Amino acid sequence: MQELQNLLSPIIPPKAFHWKSFLLISIMIWLLSAVVETDERLQDRLAVLSLAFLIIGICWRTSQPPFIISGIPLSPWLSAALISLLLSQKMITLPFFPLEVFPIVSGCLVYIVEFFHDKLNLRPSPPLMRPNFMIVMLSHLLVSCWIKFYFFVANNPDMINKTTIVKNIL
Repeated sequence: MQELQNLLSPIIPPKAFHWKSFLLISIMIWLLSAVVETDERLQDRLAVLSLAFLIIGICWRTSQPPFIISGIPLSPWLSAALISLLLSQKMITLPFFPLEVFPIVSGCLVYIVEFFHDKLNLRPSPPLMRPNFMIVMLSHLLVSCWIKFYFFVANNPDMINKTTIVKNIL
């Protein structure tokens, strides 16, 4: 019995509202989706719900000390990458959209992580109004625009030829 307790102790969360709780819920829902074989639509929705809980658990875990480099948590970018991966599985008609939206999602997650670190305090200066947040959001928006521009140029090679022709004429 002691061996079983030692085996399960790293998995069991110390309190109910903990990042391990979200991982356990994710695993349970994923197992439930594997059991449901008759309804493919329900199976797909349960798998997406399982991934959502997994993303929340990973975001919460990576915002804690071993994943903080120079005071900056890695959780927004890791979580945005997982959200983009989930979007890429669901958006077959827009294959580049998850890559284009990745920087914007990570910028929003930076705000959410900062908001939770402030203990949901909106006074005296909410995180949305701080200059650091504006710099982070605008830099992420700029990166997103550059990614969008890259895919636009890659899908329209004639545009490069036309600009080269105009450049040679001038």
